[in-house]
Amino acid sequence: MSKSRCTRRRGQPGYFTSRSSCSGVSRAKPCAAVLGVLRDDFDAHEVVATMDVRNVASVKLVESLGFVRDPDTGANSPRGVATEDYRYAVLL
Repeated sequence: MSKSRCTRRRGQPGYFTSRSSCSGVSRAKPCAAVLGVLRDDFDAHEVVATMDVRNVASVKLVESLGFVRDPDTGANSPRGVATEDYRYAVLL
């Protein structure tokens, strides 16, 4: 499929790190590299991240990479019931 005929593409990569293995700074660099690969090599237009609301380190990481939280997740669920996950997205 040529890029001109490509519709909007979305990526949702996953990652795992242990608390003792990395600092927040060292996590951001490889995640930023993955975003670049998704944009440049896979023509992704949006990347979505979902995480537990208690995962403060991941919230800080994705926010440092430019992700924006969906206001209808977590405690602000439109149904009035708090969810256990935040949803973030970034446009590439």
